[in-house]
Amino acid sequence: MSLIRQPKYGHLKELHRAVKLCEKSLISTDPTITSLGNLQQAYVYTSESGDCAAFLSNYDTKSAVRVMFNNMHYNIPPWSISILPDCRNVVFNTAKVGVQTSQMEMVPANNEILSWQTYNERFIFFG
Repeated sequence: MSLIRQPKYGHLKELHRAVKLCEKSLISTDPTITSLGNLQQAYVYTSESGDCAAFLSNYDTKSAVRVMFNNMHYNIPPWSISILPDCRNVVFNTAKVGVQTSQMEMVPANNEILSWQTYNERFIFFG
């Protein structure tokens, strides 16, 4: 769980949006898995109605690669997956996390609602 202003929240929101764009294809069929290189694969989901979604994966932990898929070239960062909800355009890559660029400033609140009080409680042991 993360707060709305945390980078993970935005990253997961973008991932959810990308997967939702692939929904029709994902729920209607099993993937066709094709090798794109030594450590690269394409997982392609094609529905009977013609909807298509692809996940291009690069399992190389150190090197980015350029692969050919559907007669187009794609650059895939190391250890990542690119999501193509239409089998053509990349809408999300797991290695590219958008981060918040604005700085948040914490200021003290002089408000009784936010003040803290402490109490000493007596501890009673039954045993």
